[in-house]
Amino acid sequence: MPKKPKRTKPEIHAKIAKDVKRRVSIPDPPLHWYYARFQAVGRGQARYFLLCLLVSAYTFGLSVTPSPTVKLSILGLPDMPKTIVTAAATVVLCALLLALFGSFQAAREAADELCARLRREGVITDVPWHTFDEHPNLADFVSYATYEAGKPRGRRRYEVLVLYPLPVFVFVVWAVLLWRRGLIAPDPDPGWLARVYDAGAILVFAMLWCTTVFARRRWELFRNWKPTESAG
Repeated sequence: MPKKPKRTKPEIHAKIAKDVKRRVSIPDPPLHWYYARFQAVGRGQARYFLLCLLVSAYTFGLSVTPSPTVKLSILGLPDMPKTIVTAAATVVLCALLLALFGSFQAAREAADELCARLRREGVITDVPWHTFDEHPNLADFVSYATYEAGKPRGRRRYEVLVLYPLPVFVFVVWAVLLWRRGLIAPDPDPGWLARVYDAGAILVFAMLWCTTVFARRRWELFRNWKPTESAG
């Protein structure tokens, strides 16, 4: 009689876990956990989006200002060289964009988990995100301006390629321009700014990779459009 193959430890652990799960009924986590998670992600996304807008507008204003120094009254700092402020703002903008891209992914996961939990409760979930989103951001409110009689228009599918991607791509392009301008500056003052921009390349390349993933996701949403899809 042939011998049975010896089981590995992971296989043994998996079998034990399966047996335990079969014998012990483990309840789902409370519904409000999923709901709170979704709302927390929404708050973070709205804040990151607004901060990206503010930092981009601020650095654009710096780029057209002839003065070599900047007064940061809001931080209680004296006049500082504009080159230092721009370098710091570039790093901050790249970090904020990475966080914004992460919030997009987290929002999708949180919404899917919440809808799955609601379905287990017998609740209909075939509704747009804005039905249970308590923290819409600027792009969401712009999308509401396209509604007619309280309902999305037929062209809402094309908003998937505009409402979120357009401002996000503007933020990304501006961050890359700021980084490139500082990187190729002939005589950075002070000299250590060159190392800041060199190190910033890691953030920039990570941001560009996330931008590619985000663009692919938006294109998939456009191709597989459903009336209940959110613009977010």
